[in-house]
Amino acid sequence: MINKVKYIIGKHLNISVCLLFALFSCLIILPYLHGPAYIHQEGWDGRFHMARVAESYLNLSHGHLDQAILSVMTKTFGSFGYPQNLFYPLITMLPEVLLHIIFGNAYGGYLAFIALIFFSTFMSMYICTLKIQKVVSLLY
Repeated sequence: MINKVKYIIGKHLNISVCLLFALFSCLIILPYLHGPAYIHQEGWDGRFHMARVAESYLNLSHGHLDQAILSVMTKTFGSFGYPQNLFYPLITMLPEVLLHIIFGNAYGGYLAFIALIFFSTFMSMYICTLKIQKVVSLLY
């Protein structure tokens, strides 16, 4: 049985690695499923940054596709037209906004986004390691 598993993993190494990284990403966010992943404490500006996601979510959920990436926030963070997105690139938060729309709640979208970030990090490390290994093997 163990030899059969080794053979399957060896034959489909990249798929096995992707599945393993997906499992690790899910295990990392598992503790947050029954407790808050971000805590509202003094000196923590998470609500400031989460307002950007909420602004884009409100625009996209109301069908305003042209207002997904705005420079001025008019619906959240006091509704007074704060130009927060001029200083922080909102395009990096669009996957979280789309996951918020898919999951239907902000917390599920946030956890899926964190899992996606971990999975992307694992995959990029794996690919870079393969490339470095190839270069080193050519040198020696």
